[in-house]
Amino acid sequence: MSGRDYGGGYGRGYERRDDRQNPNRGYERRDDRQNPNRAYGRDRRERSPDRRASTFTRDDRRGDLTQRYGDAPARQYTGRMAQGENASPLNSPPVGSIQSSESLPTLPTSVTTPDKKGSRFPGNPLKEPRGQSGRRIVVKVNHFAIESLPIVKIFQYDVRMRVPESSQRRGSEKVTAMQQAKVFVQSEHLWGKYFVFDGVSIGWSTEELIEGADQKSTVVDLPGHTQEKPNQVEVAIRKTGKLNIRDLVNYLQSGLAGLAAGNAEVENVFKAFNALFRDDPSKRFITFPKSTAYFSRVESLCKPLPSTGGVLEALRGIYQSISFGFGKLSLNIDTKCSAFYTPGMPLTEVAAAFCGTRDISRVTRSECEAMMTGIYFCVKHLSDQGNAHKKRIQKLSENNALTKVFTVTEAGTGQEYQTNVKDYFSKKYGIRLSYPDLPLLVSQKGMFPMEVCFTAPDERYKEALQGAATADFIKFATSPATIREKQIIDNVRRLAHWNLEKPKQWGLSVSPRMLETPAVILPAPVPLYHHGPERDVSRGSWNLKGKRFVHPQAFRAWGVVYFPGPRGGPSEGEIEAFCKDLDGALAGHGLRTANRAPAMLRANAMGGNVESIVHDICNKTDNTYGAKPNLILFILNEKMPLTVYKACKQVCECLVGIPSQCLLAEKALSPKGRLQYLSNVALKINAKLGGLNWHVEDPLFKGQKVMILGADSTHPSPGELRRESPPPSYGCLVGSMDPNCSFYTAVTVAQATTQELIGTETMGAMFGELVKRFRNKNQYEPERVLFFRDGISDHQVDAFVNTEVLALKNMRAELGIDFKLTVINCIKR
Repeated sequence: MSGRDYGGGYGRGYERRDDRQNPNRGYERRDDRQNPNRAYGRDRRERSPDRRASTFTRDDRRGDLTQRYGDAPARQYTGRMAQGENASPLNSPPVGSIQSSESLPTLPTSVTTPDKKGSRFPGNPLKEPRGQSGRRIVVKVNHFAIESLPIVKIFQYDVRMRVPESSQRRGSEKVTAMQQAKVFVQSEHLWGKYFVFDGVSIGWSTEELIEGADQKSTVVDLPGHTQEKPNQVEVAIRKTGKLNIRDLVNYLQSGLAGLAAGNAEVENVFKAFNALFRDDPSKRFITFPKSTAYFSRVESLCKPLPSTGGVLEALRGIYQSISFGFGKLSLNIDTKCSAFYTPGMPLTEVAAAFCGTRDISRVTRSECEAMMTGIYFCVKHLSDQGNAHKKRIQKLSENNALTKVFTVTEAGTGQEYQTNVKDYFSKKYGIRLSYPDLPLLVSQKGMFPMEVCFTAPDERYKEALQGAATADFIKFATSPATIREKQIIDNVRRLAHWNLEKPKQWGLSVSPRMLETPAVILPAPVPLYHHGPERDVSRGSWNLKGKRFVHPQAFRAWGVVYFPGPRGGPSEGEIEAFCKDLDGALAGHGLRTANRAPAMLRANAMGGNVESIVHDICNKTDNTYGAKPNLILFILNEKMPLTVYKACKQVCECLVGIPSQCLLAEKALSPKGRLQYLSNVALKINAKLGGLNWHVEDPLFKGQKVMILGADSTHPSPGELRRESPPPSYGCLVGSMDPNCSFYTAVTVAQATTQELIGTETMGAMFGELVKRFRNKNQYEPERVLFFRDGISDHQVDAFVNTEVLALKNMRAELGIDFKLTVINCIKR
């Protein structure tokens, strides 16, 4: 094994690291473990009052990387599909950098129909809402009507790719997604400026590139291709027919509601139009294969997530997709927020964040391997071509820079000697690794010490955000309606459809104005408490003061476990005072409490063995009350790892079967909004104990025996999917059990990994179980069933109807119940 396998050529830019007396270098300051201002983790917030600026200027911590490494050719290692200079009327910023502002084109008042290319198609008139109740209004929706359809011929082509034998790396001719993306960049040069490629296997053009059934093949040189190291893809296209626009027009004029699922010709036209409108933004923005979302690192659209220590940032991008709704064919344009790794972040800090520590030396392979596997990274010390290439972490090595030994051949003399990675760097390049105990990163390009690796630009965070990071993300992602409207209009200006040549050549034009449609503001449902209806409802909220729950529960014994914070608090006196206030709030809402102080247990500050802690509080409660607890409160501090919260829930719910309530000490002990906070906690506790807080007064429930169903599936995270044996997906069906549809029960099932739809037989059995429970509780059967389904994409609607909906109908016949079934497919846009 040669030194090249360890990222050879580390000398350039690193020699200054031997100057330990230079106070401005920043990188070696990580060795000063006593320095409280070493700008790691949450201490970073103190560097600058401008959080946004300080997150992207990290020279005080790693040294001036631009000065030491020079400007890396960032435009080459990018998450974008392309960076064509003339791809758009808008100029793109350098990849990986943050643009302080952007200049958006003016929104036109109207658009013209492309001359001799398209024909204006107004669509069907908007329908007035049914019913008599409510107030009639007109609302704007985030749909932009397609005002003209093609009258020119649009030819469809089958695109096939293979890797020639000379370019094959593993003896396979299969083309990777990255190679497909690079071919996509060159599609205009290969087949003309009006050619549109879906990035997989289908293309369209207004030009007839091939006559008859002939096939045209081309060998494409990909970046990095040389005679010594070929990197090519052979591309063959064959004409398969023309788009049938007449079928689309007939479909639109038929007035059919919703989606084109099941109509192959219409689905094909939708696919072509989506590819057409994806063609330009995929070359200008950060995007991913087959994605309908586009991002750019503009300061106003980018926000660091403070709770992640600057490791992650949130970007607000563009969502765009062809849609049929409101009687018209339209472009559905919205905002789309996603979390990304902050570009240029040292992977040592990423690993520390995943391990829940601020001390890099405490990073362990077992804690961070699952989260780091699959991350793309860059280095900044190799040649320009080596720096530009993004590398993917395949795994974390069991060896580190001290234990990994290999053979090196001296240049010139040919003498061989054994060395480890740490000594190799020190002897050959004068680089002293600060953390030689950290595991090495394994990639296709060899192994790399973690501290010389940095997060690649445009690298999306694929895991689910947790805890405080979720709260930070939601604050960034949510906006009032007026601001959301402006954000959507700005996205339309960024897309600038009226300036694009391909849609004009295809005969398509898009309105720059939001659709307006008739709507109704329905009367708000009235919440009913023990004392009667609550009429004082304002903007969907009301005051819980003095409200007695409909069915308050009782508990005889309860215990409290509190985890001290970094400074040792809270004190036992503070916990006792809080519990006394909570006891009073619970009693005020009608719960029959133990009417005495709970058993209390001070736990280890970092969590410790949660199962042992739960057994200890159970024993202590038994000694205090003579009974096991009916409820356990956990008071956590915000600095604790999320794993402690998960462990508390798993032990209580799955092992001992005791309801639990977790609270943050920073909120629970704060005097600000104390009464409202305690009432909100009371809502959760009563529900977990099996009580009913309120129900609603709604005409739907009067004179009808209604059952509401809801179904969804949950899937493993990307990190879990990378395991050798990934966990299964789970399908769940919930159903209401009382006349007011306020009390629900659930049935779950394990199914194949990533499977969204629940099988027909399984769904039928789950529904049958819920009907059985409904009948046993109410002594009658439902007369009307409302079925809400989430997570069904456009192309799955047909399969959904033929599996899950069919299962409900079959079970209706099998049980002999004549109920009316209403199915609602819940979509977010």
